[in-house]
Amino acid sequence: IINTKCLGCHSGNNPSGNVDMTTYAGLIGNNVVVAKNPNGSKLINAVERPGNDFMPRNGARLTATEIGVMRQWITNGGLQ
Repeated sequence: IINTKCLGCHSGNNPSGNVDMTTYAGLIGNNVVVAKNPNGSKLINAVERPGNDFMPRNGARLTATEIGVMRQWITNGGLQ
């Protein structure tokens, strides 16, 4: 999900919001993913934002299944 939905903007020399998601360290750093705490993870907060301010910006909202997979991964520890 991250590879297909997030890396278009959150990779390269100038990642959007200065959030580089190309490495595991980039996901764990700055509370993008907080192991065992999906509600404290910026990633979940960004994809679940109400209105039109959700991520991926300028893309379709993630499905409930995709968000559920990400929540479960984080709940399980967000392991590499």
